[in-house]
Amino acid sequence: MTRHRGPAWRRSLAARLRAPRIRVKILLDCDSDSAWRALHDPTVAAQLYAPILRMAPVRGALPETFVSGTRLLVRIRLLGVVPLGRQLIVIEDATPGELGPAHRTMRDIGHPVSGPLALLRGWHHEMTVQSDAHGRTIWLDELTVAGGAALIGAPVLWVTWRWRGRRLRSLARYWGDPAPEPQPRSTPRREHTTR
Repeated sequence: MTRHRGPAWRRSLAARLRAPRIRVKILLDCDSDSAWRALHDPTVAAQLYAPILRMAPVRGALPETFVSGTRLLVRIRLLGVVPLGRQLIVIEDATPGELGPAHRTMRDIGHPVSGPLALLRGWHHEMTVQSDAHGRTIWLDELTVAGGAALIGAPVLWVTWRWRGRRLRSLARYWGDPAPEPQPRSTPRREHTTR
C-alpha cells in the first residue's frame, strides 16, 4: 500500500521550514576577477562582520589566502569580547564549468563547532560571482541551514546576511584596480599679447 504524502506545495513548505535558505544577490562596483580574489582573502572575510563580530583563528594566524581544501578553525566574539563560539571553515571551489562558464563559486562546507550556531545541524554556504554586461560583479551569497534551531535562527541569519551584503558593497569599491583620478576641468587660458 502506498502512503499519500500530500500536495507538493505542502512538502515543499515543510522542506523549507526544516532547511531555510537565506539568499542575497547584489551588484558590486568592481570586476569579477577582483571579487573572486577578495572572496579568497581571509582578511576580507573578517572585515565583513567587523566591528560587531570579530573572527580570529584559534591557532596561529589567518592564512594568506583561502584555497580549495583550506580548513580553518576560528573563534567568533561579539564586539571582540563576548565569546559566541567557534566555526570550522572548509573551503571548496566549484570545478570550472560546474555552474556554467561565467560563474565562479566558492563553498564553505564547514560548520559551527560551538556556541549558539552549533545548534544548527546543517550549514552550507555558497558564494558565486559573475560579470554583468557593464563589467561589474553580480555576487550571489546563499546560506542553507538545517536542524531544529534552523527555524529560530533563520531570521537572525537573514538580518546578518543583509548586513553582510551592505558591507560587501562598501568593501568592493576598494577591490578592483584604482579608478583613474578625475582631472580638474581647466578653463581655457587666454594668451595675452603685448603690442
